[in-house]
Amino acid sequence: MLARCISRYSAGIALCTSLFVGNLHAQTSPHAIEFGLDTGIGESKQLDQKDDVHSRFSLAYRYQFSQHWSAQLTGTESILKLPGVAHQQYSVRFGTEYKAQLTNTLFWIANAGLGKDLLSQEAKDLGFDHGLGAYLGTGLRFEFDSGFNLSATLAYEDFEIYRASVFGVNLGYRF
Repeated sequence: MLARCISRYSAGIALCTSLFVGNLHAQTSPHAIEFGLDTGIGESKQLDQKDDVHSRFSLAYRYQFSQHWSAQLTGTESILKLPGVAHQQYSVRFGTEYKAQLTNTLFWIANAGLGKDLLSQEAKDLGFDHGLGAYLGTGLRFEFDSGFNLSATLAYEDFEIYRASVFGVNLGYRF
């Protein structure tokens, strides 16, 4: 009976310790992965069409190399509403991010980077080409002790094909 009680007590201590150490690791880990949903309004440069609306989802890997600075690699899949049809578009982006702590869990973030759009054949047939571009954004991120984070961002994107203002919501995890 005493051995069983000690065993359960030891298991409880081990579980609490692993959860605590796991949370410490998540708070200090330089690695993060993030899933995002964005929507934006802008214009198509090649078709001279205003008020295009697009939506996209993204998957990003972020590596924090100092207290304030990190690098991020992002892949996106977008749906662009162009003349009468919606086009699927992929892009790859690389950028940097600066973050400043506002409260214990709230951070202000600013990011900028370069990207390359990879268009579908249907979009190329309409005269679009692979487009290079840049983006600049800002937002707020809540970073929780569990390793999860939640952010809201606003960005301006200027690519060869389009320019847009984009609002996004992201869910991430540090590991």
